[in-house]
Amino acid sequence: MKKIEVLERGHITNKNLMVFLIVLTAMLSGMGVDIFTPSLPAICNYFQTTSALVKMTIPVFLVGWAAGVIILGTLSDSHGRKIIMYTGLILFTIFNLLTIFSDSIYMLLLLRGIAGFALGGASTVGRALLPDCFTKKSFAKATAFSVMFFSLGITIAPLIGGYLQDYIGWKGSFIFMSIFSLITLIIMLLHLPETNLNKKPLQISTIKNDYKIILSSKKYWGALIILTMSYSMLIIFNIYAPFILEVKMHLSAVEFGHYVFFIGLGVLLGAFLNLILICHYKATTLLIFGLFSFLTFTIIFIIFNLLYPLNILCFIIPIFFIYLGGRLTFPNAFMLCLQIFPNKSGSAAGIMGFLFTILTALIGFIASLINSQYSLSLGIFFLIFAIIGIISYYFLCRDNESKNLKLKSKN
Repeated sequence: MKKIEVLERGHITNKNLMVFLIVLTAMLSGMGVDIFTPSLPAICNYFQTTSALVKMTIPVFLVGWAAGVIILGTLSDSHGRKIIMYTGLILFTIFNLLTIFSDSIYMLLLLRGIAGFALGGASTVGRALLPDCFTKKSFAKATAFSVMFFSLGITIAPLIGGYLQDYIGWKGSFIFMSIFSLITLIIMLLHLPETNLNKKPLQISTIKNDYKIILSSKKYWGALIILTMSYSMLIIFNIYAPFILEVKMHLSAVEFGHYVFFIGLGVLLGAFLNLILICHYKATTLLIFGLFSFLTFTIIFIIFNLLYPLNILCFIIPIFFIYLGGRLTFPNAFMLCLQIFPNKSGSAAGIMGFLFTILTALIGFIASLINSQYSLSLGIFFLIFAIIGIISYYFLCRDNESKNLKLKSKN
C-alpha cells in the first residue's frame, strides 16, 4: 500500500487510502455512543441505581466529547493532526478498558466522560482531515462517505451491543470498543500523514480572533443549530428507547438490537441517498428537504403513538423514515460548517463539534431528568427539533445565502 503524501492543501497522492482513514475514524465515532445502549437497563440493575443516573452516561460522554473537540481540535491547528489523533485513540482505548472495573455508577460516569474527551479529539481530527485533503466536489464526496460510515457505526452498534449484552453482559461493549480503537490506532500509526501544512503557533490572541471570525457567521450558526437538532434526535432516542422497548414493551436486549438495527438502516439509507444526490443537487436543497421529511414523519409518529401507544410497528416504522430524513440533514449542515472556513478547519471543526455536542448534551441531561417510558415523549422532542431546524434554515442559512447572491449580482 502506497504511503500518502500531502502535496499542498487539498492535494494528496493517495486519496482512496485517506478516505479509508477518515471513514474508519467516523465509524469508531458513530459506535462510541450507541453500542452500549442495549445494556442501559442491565447497568441500572448491576449498580442498583436509578434509570435517571444510568441515562446520564450518554450526556456525560457528550460533555467529555465536547471538551475534547474544542481543546484537542484547536491544538491540532498548532501541533498537527497526527499527534492529536494518536493521543485521542490511546486514551479512548485505555479508558474504555478501565470502565469494566467500575465499582459504582459514579465511577462509570467519570470514565465515560474521559473516554468521551478522548474520542472527541480523535473525531475532530478526522473531520479536519477533510478540508486538509480535499477540495470542491472531492470534498463533498469525501464528506458524504465520512457521514455514511458514521451512520453505519450508528446502525450496527446497537445490534452488536445487544448480542454482547446477551452473551457477555454490559462490560462486553466496552471491551469491544477498546479492541476496535486499538486496531484503528495501529492503522493510523502505519498510514496517517501529517496533513496540517500550515501549523499556527498556539497564541491566545490568534485563537480568540479565529473564534470571533467563525462565530460571527450567520450561516455557520444556522448550520450548527440544524446539526444540533439532527444529532439530538439520535441521542434522545438512545436515552429513551432502551427503557421503552426493553422495560415497557418487554423486549430482550437482542430483540432491542434487531429493531434498532432496522431503524438504523434508515440512517444508512439516508446517508447513501445523500452520497448519490450530492452530485446532482445543492447541499442546501438536500438540507431543507431533509428537514421537512423529518417534520412530516414526526407528525405521523405522534399520531400513530397516540392511537396505538404500545404497538412496536407504530414505533419503529415512522422512526425509520425520521432517521432517513435526518441523514439528508446532518451531512449537509456538517459540510456547510466546514466549507465556510477552509483555512481554519481545525478551529471551525473544533467549535462546531464543541457547540453542537454541548448543546446536545444539555438536551440529553434534560431528557434524562424526565422519567418517561412512553413513546409520545420522543415524538414531542422530535417535533421541537424539526421546527427549530426549519426556523434556523430560513432565518440564518437562507437569508445569508440570499444576501450573497445579491452581492454577486451587483459585482
